Amino acid sequence: MTLAWDTDANDVDLHVVDPDGEECSYSHRATGTGLTLYEDITRGFGPEVIRARRRVGGTYSVGVNYFSAGP
Repeated sequence: MTLAWDTDANDVDLHVVDPDGEECSYSHRATGTGLTLYEDITRGFGPEVIRARRRVGGTYSVGVNYFSAGP
C-alpha cells in the first residue's frame, strides 16, 4: 500500500490493520503477519509505504490519518 499527497507542508499517515487485528503505522512499524512501514514521512510529499512480506488470507483495513496541516 502506498500513500502520497500533493502538499509538502502536511503530515499524513498510512495505517493498515492486518487480518489478525494488528495495526501497522508510524507507532507500530511491523506486525506479526509481516506488514512493515518503510518510513514515517513527516515533511514532503511522501510516499509512505506499508509492504506485506507475505500474503495472509483475510480482510485488511486501510486508513489515513491527516495528522497535521501546513499553511
